[in-house]
Amino acid sequence: MLHPSYTELIAKANEGLEPGDEPVVASRYSIVCAAAKRARQLVNEANKNNEDILAEGVAKPLSDAVKELQDGKIYIMTEEEYTEAHEKMESEIDDHVAAKVAAKLEAMKEAAQAKKDDDEVVDFDDDEDDDDDSDDSLNDEDDEDDEEDE
Repeated sequence: MLHPSYTELIAKANEGLEPGDEPVVASRYSIVCAAAKRARQLVNEANKNNEDILAEGVAKPLSDAVKELQDGKIYIMTEEEYTEAHEKMESEIDDHVAAKVAAKLEAMKEAAQAKKDDDEVVDFDDDEDDDDDSDDSLNDEDDEDDEEDE
């Protein structure tokens, strides 16, 4: 890689640091890893969108990644920043999932209560007289059928 040089990219990545701060990028290896990671992201994005990254006239993903580094479009995190961001993201995901589970449980409780309210228990004891008459009439018919069969 001739242009931009590694030293230019390292200086760009470490821009804005206060004197005495440890540089985010201290080696060519770190720049190469950052550019390669961004190039893989670009390839994955292109594949998701069914774009042809090897078409004539289209810049190669690594060239685009280096250009983004040079233009300051990519921020390279320190390990501490990455860990902090990762923990925050996990915490937000856990909170989101917990809220969804709580909402789902509440909806299930409400649905169960509504079903319980709809399914009233019918008390058959109030209609004992009516039920006995109907049973007798059935029995009488059965008796008549039995007599006919003999």
